[in-house]
Amino acid sequence: MITQLSIRHFKAIASATIPLGPITVLVGPNDSGKSTILQALMALSRCGDPAQFSPEQLLECSPSVAARHGDKSVDIEFTVDGITTLDFDGKRHSYRYLVAVSPQRDVFSKERILWDDRQILESEPGNLIYGGNSISGQRANSTELSLQSRASSAVPASAIERSVNAIANDLSATMLRLDARAIALPAPLDAPVRPDGYGVVGIVDEWLTSGVDDERIERVNEILRRLSPHVAKMATKKHTPSGGKELYFALRTGAIPASQMSDGVVVAAALALISLKSAGQRMLIEEPENGLHPRQLRIVADTIRMIADTQGAQIILTTHSPLLLNHFTAEEVVLVTRDQSGVHVQRMSDAKGLDELASEMALGELWYNIGDSNLARPA
Repeated sequence: MITQLSIRHFKAIASATIPLGPITVLVGPNDSGKSTILQALMALSRCGDPAQFSPEQLLECSPSVAARHGDKSVDIEFTVDGITTLDFDGKRHSYRYLVAVSPQRDVFSKERILWDDRQILESEPGNLIYGGNSISGQRANSTELSLQSRASSAVPASAIERSVNAIANDLSATMLRLDARAIALPAPLDAPVRPDGYGVVGIVDEWLTSGVDDERIERVNEILRRLSPHVAKMATKKHTPSGGKELYFALRTGAIPASQMSDGVVVAAALALISLKSAGQRMLIEEPENGLHPRQLRIVADTIRMIADTQGAQIILTTHSPLLLNHFTAEEVVLVTRDQSGVHVQRMSDAKGLDELASEMALGELWYNIGDSNLARPA
């Protein structure tokens, strides 16, 4: 789990440190930097993907475009502090991972890894120090990250490699902007799951027909039954016009297509399915309230909490909904504001006078009535 993210010179953010927990809800005005934080986490996720081998692929745009105000003179830098477990010993270990990109030269300019407060890797153009040993000439052009090349000869098989693998796995994430209508659409079984949820019917069909995934599909069904007493289980049916499959929900009165089901339940099903399929990867969710009736927001919030509690997945989401915010605690909410001096980040629990205010109104109501700027003042 990532406990803290630091960002420098990336898009709207000159410098910011964001505290993260098992569940973190980012709130703030439009254009305050919330989406930039999620984009930074996705860039870090790609640091361990061998297919994302260039800074442009890592950032999903040219580094000169991603640099704050287009200033090429300062490197873009991400640093994460986290805690992860090695399968090898079952113990919890702390780590710090830093990666920097040069907008001027379009290369990785620095990479550093600390494991249990001990530096195990430092890489700069033309030089690699791995496990305390200098390996000259490696990555002279900075075209590859150590997290991506951990199986190469430059990173020997060792206890250090296990640590590097664990960090790469812990940084992996899935970005979602779910839409109940997209989730309900018929899809070919081999269609990749999109950020809007299109294609999750393929996960359901695979688990129902494999003969070995009964436990996983039942875990999702159990979540849905806890959220809605009317739902018995999920099913799929062939959609003849498209040749694909369509997601169905079995109720006591019969099966109905997802397009006729409560949007909240459909979104909850997609969240649970994607989380289980991705084996507990970090989930980054943009505005899960979009398109949902206010009464459906409790279903989504309860699903997020169940996934975090039962699957151990870290969930970081953005929202503009006071009603959704009512279902989280002040310790889980992070205020993101922006003024002429830059982007500012603060836990809502650190807001001045919060205890007194929280005794008079719900968290979302408090946020809506007091406002971001007034809350974003340390106690």
